Amino acid sequence: MSTANAQAQALTVLHLSDTHFGTEQAAVQRALLDLAESSAPDAVVVTGDLTQRATALQFEAAQRFLAQLPRVPTLVLPGNHDIKLFDLWTRLFVPYRAWSAVAGEAGAAELRLDDRLLVVAADTTRRWRHRHGTLSRHQIEAVAARLTHAPQAAWRMVATHHPLCVAQRRDLEDRPRHHDRALARWPAAGAQVLLAGHIHLPGVMPVSGTACSVVQAGTALSHRLRPGVPNSVNLLCQAADPMGSRRCERWDYDAGSGRFVVTGSTPLGAWAGR
Repeated sequence: MSTANAQAQALTVLHLSDTHFGTEQAAVQRALLDLAESSAPDAVVVTGDLTQRATALQFEAAQRFLAQLPRVPTLVLPGNHDIKLFDLWTRLFVPYRAWSAVAGEAGAAELRLDDRLLVVAADTTRRWRHRHGTLSRHQIEAVAARLTHAPQAAWRMVATHHPLCVAQRRDLEDRPRHHDRALARWPAAGAQVLLAGHIHLPGVMPVSGTACSVVQAGTALSHRLRPGVPNSVNLLCQAADPMGSRRCERWDYDAGSGRFVVTGSTPLGAWAGR
C-alpha cells in the first residue's frame, strides 16, 4: 500500500482508561458500550486501572466488560490499582497474574493495524510503588526502537498509565520517573501521540518543540470523579482525506440523556510521515 493511499484511509481509535471496576456505575457502563458500538472503532486502547482493588470479582467484571467491546485489535495496560495493595505475597511475587488473565493477548507490547497504526505499550507500574510510576532507560529505548522501525505511513502512538505531561500543578507528582527522558526520546523517534490516564482529567497538550500531542483520558466508569469533571473517553480520528487530518474528540457522559456526548474536538496536527 502506498503512503498516499494509507493517508487517505479513515481510522478511529477508542481510548479509555481508569474503569476502576468495584466503583463502576451501571448506567455509565451501558452508555459507554453503546458509544463503542456506534463509533465502530478500528482499535481500542485501555490505559490501565481496570479495577479499584485488584480483587477476583473486580477482574471478572472487567473481563465481562472487555468482552463486550467491539471485536477489533485491543491493547490493555495495567494500572497501579491493578496490583494487590494489601496482599504482600501476591504483590511481590505475582503482581500481574490476575491482570494478565484478563488482558490476555490484549496485554501485548504493541498493537499494529497493518501499516496504518502502531500503538506501543510502556508499563509504568511497579510492584514496589503503590501509586507513582516509573520508566526505565531500557523501556524508553525499547519503545523508541519500535517507533523507529514503524511503517512510514503509520499513526504512531505510545500508551502509558501514568501521564508524561500534565496541565495542573497538583498532578506533577503523578508523572512517572524519567518522564522527561521519554518526552525527549519518543517524539524524536517518531511518536505522534502519547496516551495516558491515571489522573482522571481528560485533555490534550502539545509536547513542547515537537509535533507530538499528549492525550489524557478521564475515568471511563468510576464514581471517583474529580470535581466538575464527568466520566470521559476519547475517540482519536484520522479523516479519509488526502492529508489524513487528525483530531481527538472528547466524549463525556451526560447524566440527563444517559449517553456519552461529544464535548470537544482538538486537532492533532497535519500528517507527519517519516
